[in-house]
Amino acid sequence: MHDKVDRILFQDESMIRDYQAIARTWFPKGQQRIIPTYGKHQGIKLLGTLDYESGEIFVIESDRYDAEVFLSFLQQILLKYPGERIVIILDNARIHHANLLQPFLMLACKKSNPWPGKILQNHTDEAFFQIRSNLL
Repeated sequence: MHDKVDRILFQDESMIRDYQAIARTWFPKGQQRIIPTYGKHQGIKLLGTLDYESGEIFVIESDRYDAEVFLSFLQQILLKYPGERIVIILDNARIHHANLLQPFLMLACKKSNPWPGKILQNHTDEAFFQIRSNLL
């Protein structure tokens, strides 16, 4: 088996909200400012990849983040790059570790993983969490 990788993709999720969260503010003593709100906390979730070499971006929209949406996203990536060996760099988001994904990941790794039997994990988020918790 050869060690050629056709694509290196960096993957992440993001959310766009259509409201402003009020964090901190001040008012003159004895006066209370009234800030109108509309009771809607809508937004859209984005899942995407960035191709390391070409800079190509692939994005899907969803109304939620969960393992089913992420599994569908991974399947769409495989359809977008049929027959290619792909390395996807993930953060440590919960949906990346869901039990629902395990059969798909094992099958995908058997078919295309240049390093058989290994699903490499990125422990950067875990390290930053430890550093942040020690500092705060």
